[in-house]
Amino acid sequence: MAQDLLRNAPDNIHNRRAMGWVYIELIKKECQNLERLNAFLSRVRALRLESSEEIFWEQLRWQIAKILFSIDNSSSAEQWIVSLNCITSFPCQVSNGFSTLIKAIIKHQIEIPNLTTFYQLFKVQNFQSSDFQTTILENGKTVPALVERVFIALAKNWIHQLQRFPKDSLQDELQVFLSDLDKVSDNNPKMIYLIYYRAILRLKLGQPEEARNFFIPFAQKKQTEFWVWDVLSQLYADDIEKQIACLSKALLCKTSNDFLVKVRQKMADLLIIKQNWAAAKTEIEGIVATRSQHNWQIPSQVSDWQKLENIANANSYTSNKSIYQNYAVLAEQMLLLNVAIHVGIIWKTNTEKGTAQFFVSENINGGFQYAKIKQDLKVGDIFKFTLREVKSKETNFWQVCSLEQTEEKNPVNCQKSFSGYLKRNGNTGFVEDVFIEAQHLKNHSGLVKGCAIRAFDSKKRIWGWKALNIEPFEQ
Repeated sequence: MAQDLLRNAPDNIHNRRAMGWVYIELIKKECQNLERLNAFLSRVRALRLESSEEIFWEQLRWQIAKILFSIDNSSSAEQWIVSLNCITSFPCQVSNGFSTLIKAIIKHQIEIPNLTTFYQLFKVQNFQSSDFQTTILENGKTVPALVERVFIALAKNWIHQLQRFPKDSLQDELQVFLSDLDKVSDNNPKMIYLIYYRAILRLKLGQPEEARNFFIPFAQKKQTEFWVWDVLSQLYADDIEKQIACLSKALLCKTSNDFLVKVRQKMADLLIIKQNWAAAKTEIEGIVATRSQHNWQIPSQVSDWQKLENIANANSYTSNKSIYQNYAVLAEQMLLLNVAIHVGIIWKTNTEKGTAQFFVSENINGGFQYAKIKQDLKVGDIFKFTLREVKSKETNFWQVCSLEQTEEKNPVNCQKSFSGYLKRNGNTGFVEDVFIEAQHLKNHSGLVKGCAIRAFDSKKRIWGWKALNIEPFEQ
C-alpha cells in the first residue's frame, strides 16, 4: 500500500513518511546482515525526508544501532564502510539514539578511508553532555566516556592513514581534527589518553618537539607502565642516549617478559650501535629465551645479530639491571620538561598525613606528599623546587616534580628577621605583623627578636608572617 501511494504521488510528504515508517518495520524484521541493512538504508535515503522528522530519524537510529550491536567482528571492512557511508548521509542530531548509534559503530574498530566525511558524524557538537562522562558498570568496571572513545578511534585511523599516504596530502584535513582533539583534551583533562594521541599524531607529522610537549605530562601520570617509556623513546629518535634511558625505564617496570621482547629488541639494536657487545648479547639472550619458551618465531634481525662475531665472542652478563638503573636517572630527568625551578620554604608539615606545604610567592605555593622524599624536612627548610603548573577546569595548582635542599638562607618574600615588643592575645601573640604561635610564647615578654616565615591565614584567606623562632632582644 505504501509503495502504491508513493508511486502515485512521489512528492507527497505524507506518502514519503508512510514509506519511511514501513522501512523501519522491515528493518526490524528482515535485517540480519549488513547487506540487507544497506539496501534498506539506500531506500530511506532516496525518500529525501527532512531533518525536522526527528521522531522518524530517532527510531531509525535505534534500529540501526540494534543491528550493529548484534553483528560480530567477522564483518568485512568493506561492508562496514558501505553501512557507515549510508549513516553519514542522515542528519546528525543530539539525542540518546544518536549516542547509542555511535557506541554501536565504534564497537568495531574498522578502517575508515574517508575520515573527513566520517568526521561529520563525530563532531563534538553532536554529543550530549552525558557522552563526556565515564560510566561505572555493575561489576565496578569503569568505561571511558563515549567522546574519549570516539576521538581515540578517529586518531587510530588517522595514524593508519599517515602510514599509508604522504603526510602533505593529509595535512589540512588532519589539522581540523587535531584542533577539535586539542579542545576536547584541554576541556576534559581526565581523558588522559587523548594526550597520548595528540603526541603520536604530531610525531607522525614530523613534529617531535610538539609531540614531547604533549606526551610528557601524560608520561608523568603513567610512568609505571613500560609502553609509555617505549613511546617516549620514539620521541627522541636523534638521541641514542635518551632512547636507551627510556627503554631502560621500560625494562625496569614490573612487567612480564612476554610483553618486553620488542623493547629488548630495540635496546639490543641501540647497544650494538654503541658497540656494547656484552650488554647487547645479554638482551639478545633474553629475547631468545622468552620467544623459545612460548614457541614464538625468532625475528630475522635477532638471528642475524647472533651471527655477528663480536656478539658471539662477547661474555654476556647475568643481567643488564645495573645499566638500566644508571640510565634511569636520565630518563626521570626527561620527565621534567616544561618545568621551572623556584626557591621556596617549607612553612607547614602534617606528620600524620605525611604532607608538607611550601611557599615561593603568593601566586606559587601548594602542598605535596613528603613521604616519597628520601630526606628529612622541617618547617623553615629552604628548597629548590622543580614545579609544574597544572591547569584544569576546576582549579590550577603547582605540582612538585622534585626538590633539593639549598644553601640559600634568605629567599625573597619567604623569610625575614623581625624585632619589637611582644603583644599577647590569649595563647598567641604578635610582633608587629608577625604572628607568634603558642609554643613560642613561653617565658617571653617585652622586646623580642627572631626569624619569621610566610604562612597562610586560613581565616582571613591571606598570606602573612609567622615566627619560626624568637628570643629576648637586649638593646
